[in-house]
Amino acid sequence: MSWEIPQKLTGPCSLGIVIVPDRPEKRLAIALVLMAATVLIGTVMYKALTENRYDWLTCLYMTVITLATVGYGEVIDTSQFPAVRIFTIALILFGMGILLYSVSTVTSIMVETDLREVFKRRKMIKDIKLLRRHFIVCGAGATGACIVSELMKTGTDFVVIDRDPDRIEAARQLGDVFYILGDATDDHVLINAGIDHAAGLAATLSSEKDNLYLTLTARQLNPSLRIVTRGLDQSVDRKLRKAGADAIVSPAHIGGLRMASELIRPSVVSFLDTMLRDTTGAIRFEEVRITPESRFINQTIKSTRIRDDSNLLIVALRESGSQSFIYNPSADTTLTDGMTLIVLGDSARVRELTGVSTSSG
Repeated sequence: MSWEIPQKLTGPCSLGIVIVPDRPEKRLAIALVLMAATVLIGTVMYKALTENRYDWLTCLYMTVITLATVGYGEVIDTSQFPAVRIFTIALILFGMGILLYSVSTVTSIMVETDLREVFKRRKMIKDIKLLRRHFIVCGAGATGACIVSELMKTGTDFVVIDRDPDRIEAARQLGDVFYILGDATDDHVLINAGIDHAAGLAATLSSEKDNLYLTLTARQLNPSLRIVTRGLDQSVDRKLRKAGADAIVSPAHIGGLRMASELIRPSVVSFLDTMLRDTTGAIRFEEVRITPESRFINQTIKSTRIRDDSNLLIVALRESGSQSFIYNPSADTTLTDGMTLIVLGDSARVRELTGVSTSSG
């Protein structure tokens, strides 16, 4: 909570108005400094006014019990020092005001912080409900964090789910992300993440059994959802396929292929690494699906002017129902319903193609 002070009162004045900054950290710092200064001044003044007859601890104790008004007996005999009594009166009047201000400031900051988190959480839930064709990342561990980072670089909408607050906080450090703190295998959590309207789900939970159960649950909640899960064992991979996984990624297999590529084709690996690690842009391999609503339907690649207008390089295409690719397709190739184009270029340019749905590759 903060109050706006009229401009004419923001300068130095004799009214004793305290300008409270909007930032809670500054308000808390001011309250603590005022409180510490009051205690310090009280201790020093008691020491000076009593002509050093009392030690520092006694003067500090006298200051604290005076400010706190706990009703303990005086540890300093004020009857012998009239000036001490006058100072004690002033300390009670002004010190209590500072003490009340400090306590109220700390309390208000605590309440504000809680309320701010509540309102932020409610807004996030509303924003998640508005998402369409987004992705859900289940598990924010090492693998999940890499997925989150890539989705952020390509400007893709997503929601991350994890039951570990520390992992969620680590994901939030990467940027402003939608998140849900909860169990990804819970139906209600997946529904809150917008699984009904999601385009895909990444299952990167630490347990293979959890990934298996998550895959089965997600497939039941959204039959058209694309599910990519992490797999470590071939026997479990078969079960994941039966449960509804569209693709299974084995870290060991990918790691082996990467090492082999480093040996055989290091320049290619270096090119891909440089592209993925480039923080100045988001050059990626992307896929563009040709649908009946697409403005490229029944046009040739040349007539679409994708290369000229969007600066996208068509690397390959796959026809509807086919599992093989046609590499470096001819410019005279006609784009038909169900085709998928594999392009290389800026992810933002791909999203700008009106009437065409995209996903990062």
